[in-house]
Amino acid sequence: HPSRELTLVGVTGTMGKTSTLAFLEAILGAGGQPVGSIGSLGIRANGREIEQTGYTVPGPLRLHGALRQLCDLGCKVVLMEATTHALTQGRLHGVEFGLGVFTSLVPLEHMEYHDSFQSYVEAKARYFNHLAPGAPLAYFADDPALRMFVEGHDLTPIPCGAGEDAAVRIQVEAMDTAGTVLHLSAPGGVPDLDGSSSLPWSVRVRLPLLGRSTAVNASLAAAAGAVLGATPRAIETALDALPSVPRRMQIVQAEPFLILDDFGGHPNTVSAVFEVVEALSWERLHVVTGYRAMRGTPINRGMSEALSVWLHRLGCETLCVTAAEETADERNRVQPDERKAFHRGLESAGTPLHEERRMDRAIHHTMERVRTGDLLLILGTQGLDGAAAFARECWTRKH
Repeated sequence: HPSRELTLVGVTGTMGKTSTLAFLEAILGAGGQPVGSIGSLGIRANGREIEQTGYTVPGPLRLHGALRQLCDLGCKVVLMEATTHALTQGRLHGVEFGLGVFTSLVPLEHMEYHDSFQSYVEAKARYFNHLAPGAPLAYFADDPALRMFVEGHDLTPIPCGAGEDAAVRIQVEAMDTAGTVLHLSAPGGVPDLDGSSSLPWSVRVRLPLLGRSTAVNASLAAAAGAVLGATPRAIETALDALPSVPRRMQIVQAEPFLILDDFGGHPNTVSAVFEVVEALSWERLHVVTGYRAMRGTPINRGMSEALSVWLHRLGCETLCVTAAEETADERNRVQPDERKAFHRGLESAGTPLHEERRMDRAIHHTMERVRTGDLLLILGTQGLDGAAAFARECWTRKH
């Protein structure tokens, strides 16, 4: 039972798991704590990749084997993403989290796996079975559905948000291409793992990352870090120097044209990304996006409707959608009904678009129209993982 030799931290939620885990890993590392992690970024020890398993959470045998590896490498704390697949398929068997982080709870995610939002919520509820009795739980309290979901469980709540009743308060002061200026404060401190409270603390940081959702993820990571003994200085140092999480509100380049790259797998994410787009300075907007393959029709319709609303609001020079057939793996092949649902959401709003089956052709088509000072937004899941690099190659060849 290697898990008994470790403090395990379970990060769950519809969106923001990977970023929050990465931020927390950086905070603990800045404080000198030996830390491991298991999630979308692979199995890692002290910031170094050990293995890519192909799954956010591997099966229970491999998972506990990884925990033994991390123990042997000197890790004292291990951070883990806790997905609904892992919860329902028993991949977290034998795992008990001493600290929890809950980022969000919204509809339309994994509708290909869960028949309804109710089914999804019931799957998420299994997460609480893996929390130790009375364990601290940092969660985004400005989400009323999540607040209600958390209430009534045997845990120690650490609400994070903009409200006066938040244990960790979030204030976004400014945002530009260099990042987000953020003030985080815990006027009453936060509980330690042993149940006592830390002293009040406050930090002002310039995240080299963008978006209000990023600020929320940073606050959750800061709260969890404080529970684990991270000092305000460690929190500040880590958040000021955060590496960008690949394809999570990532500014790939600022000049000669801006590239913003995001995984964008949910209507709420689409809106969060466009809030960032609206806050930036650019001449013309070009968007390359993809379908939400193998996830069903409701989420594809929802994403395209959100996209349409924002494009009408901001204006768009180029909108290109692609199935990324040459880069998407078998688990990410768009289905005909998903394609129809996506197009229906755009057509009902009268939003013109260009379609390409291949990612490289979609990027090439769009880059023919990009000029200095423009913004290229790449918004889509796995099939677009290499799109930003290819866009830069296209620009270099052209100029």
